[in-house]
Amino acid sequence: MNFYETLYIVHPAPESGRLKDIILSLEEILKKSGGKTLSINLWGKKRLAYLIDKQKYGTYVQLQFTGEGNCVSNFEIELEHNPNVLSYLTTLIEESDVVEQKNDLDVQIAGQSRETKNDADGAKDKKSVENDKIPLTDTDISESEEHHIEEPTETDVKRASESGDNDPEDKSEVEEMNTAEKNTDSIEENQENADETSAVSEEE
Repeated sequence: MNFYETLYIVHPAPESGRLKDIILSLEEILKKSGGKTLSINLWGKKRLAYLIDKQKYGTYVQLQFTGEGNCVSNFEIELEHNPNVLSYLTTLIEESDVVEQKNDLDVQIAGQSRETKNDADGAKDKKSVENDKIPLTDTDISESEEHHIEEPTETDVKRASESGDNDPEDKSEVEEMNTAEKNTDSIEENQENADETSAVSEEE
């Protein structure tokens, strides 16, 4: 007698009750084909490595059984034509590779549905945490904090010109400001001199 293992992937859409019906119907087909079920282990819903029938996820089921003759080929034909099975793989194993089924099918399905729910809740929590980390908009920042920009005073300009730590660009800006101030002073002086000259000429 040979030992076999079939790993098949069930369409992700069926609910837990429907999933149990699919697994039991496949087990019944195996019995009719002359095989004897040793263990059924539900691996749960997992992401597929590539799309199968446009599906990203599938529920993995490991079925170990014994059989002789055309048992395996007949069972694979049924799997091939079952619309609920996305893919399958049957391999010949040793008796020592047989895994003992610890829990019955109902317990396994209930556990998987609980894990799926927890994963979904965890994903929601993670998403909410990420949303909390979104930076504030400019409007929110301006409302929460007022930023005052102070104009530089003459003292600041003189200090900047005296210190040698400034960039060349800063120095040229300071020099331009000083030159502009000197020009303004000289224009004012010329204006005053002109006023005085005109006043003297009027007196004469």
